[in-house]
Amino acid sequence: MDIKQKILLTISYITILGWLIAFAMYIKGSRLQLTKYHLRQSFGLGLIFMFAFVLLLLSSISVFPILAISGYLFFVFFGVFYSIKLKRRPLPLIGILFINRFYFIG
Repeated sequence: MDIKQKILLTISYITILGWLIAFAMYIKGSRLQLTKYHLRQSFGLGLIFMFAFVLLLLSSISVFPILAISGYLFFVFFGVFYSIKLKRRPLPLIGILFINRFYFIG
């Protein structure tokens, strides 16, 4: 696996645009199992974060959005770490939920 593949895996965790670029490159021809695995992990993380962030914004306690962002960064750290090391490990606590989900990535 080359440096291009590591970058592709890593940007899938960083932003929505990064995920879209990584997904487009995956569809275009980089159909490795490790790429599919990390795309599913980062997509699931993004969904949970968006759902939690919207719920927390609607709450009246202003510290909750800060907790959501710091929690998201915690999971992004692990996702980026695993992708750089080319490990196929689920994200802590929530990654197991995404292993057999999101069949459009495949």
